[in-house]
Amino acid sequence: MGRAETSAHDDGRRRRARVSRQTREAPIEPALRTLMNDLARALQQGADKATEKTGERYGFALMMFAFNKTASEGGEAGAMNYISNAQRPDMIAALKELLANLEASAAEEATRRN
Repeated sequence: MGRAETSAHDDGRRRRARVSRQTREAPIEPALRTLMNDLARALQQGADKATEKTGERYGFALMMFAFNKTASEGGEAGAMNYISNAQRPDMIAALKELLANLEASAAEEATRRN
């Protein structure tokens, strides 16, 4: 698995933000590596400031994909890069929660249209 240069806080320990692809472990695509690391550093700084203000710890994830390469567009499923300061189980839980909320919102919207 590739590693980013961004450090993150977790229970007082420092660790590197995790980088991988959705369906297979691989480093970030070279063309996106610098950009994603720069964005992750900025997101971590924002999360650190939020923690200072609220006392709560915040996680983040940045996902990047080419619209024309998603499975819905006929591309290879899983052709997505992500970087996060969360541990894998926390990231999976957050993604499941996000997906459930998005699906519920879409269903409510469809019901309102009918």
